[in-house]
Amino acid sequence: MDIVIIAVAGFSTGLTTYLFGFGGGFVVVPFVYQVLSNQFPYDHNIMHIAVATSTAVMVFNAAFATYNNLKKKLIDNNVIFPLIYYIAIGSILGALLSYQVSDHLIKKLFNPNHG
Repeated sequence: MDIVIIAVAGFSTGLTTYLFGFGGGFVVVPFVYQVLSNQFPYDHNIMHIAVATSTAVMVFNAAFATYNNLKKKLIDNNVIFPLIYYIAIGSILGALLSYQVSDHLIKKLFNPNHG
C-alpha cells in the first residue's frame, strides 16, 4: 500500500508541475513531512529535510529541462551559463542560512495556520 501512496504523490507532483508550474512545495513538502513525522515524531529537522527534498527534485528537473532545451537550441548558451554561477551562490547561501531558521518558522511559512 505504501508504494501506491508514493506513486500517487509522485504522479501528483508531476501533474501539478506540468499543469501549473509548481509541484514540489505543493505536494512533495507536505508528503515528505507527513511520512517522516510519522516515522520520527521527535526529530526537529523534518521540515528542513522536506524542503531540501523538494529543492533537490526541482534542481534535477530544471537541469534536465535546461539540457534538453540547450540540445534543441531553444535557448542561448550565453544566457544560461552566466546564471549557473548566481544559482550556485544562491544555493550555498540558502543552505547556510537554512541552519539559522527554526523548524517551527518553516512550518509557519508553509502553513500560516500552523500553531
